[in-house]
Amino acid sequence: MSGVKKTGDFLERSTWTFAGALAVLILVANTLLLSNTGVNADSKLLDGSTPVAPLQQAPANNATEAPATPATSTNTGN
Repeated sequence: MSGVKKTGDFLERSTWTFAGALAVLILVANTLLLSNTGVNADSKLLDGSTPVAPLQQAPANNATEAPATPATSTNTGN
């Protein structure tokens, strides 16, 4: 029975260690990310404004090109 108790203690200790290490890593990553974005780096989604995608220009239509014509069949089927 002592093996089961030691295994349970190990699992509990390792779970708390993992949770603590994860919390520390999250705080460190959050601090590093905030320091790289600048002072006024609020989220635009939290602000309520929606980001606008840049407009793409339509390709230039050359007047010298012939318009596309539909394909016609020369086979009459007789």
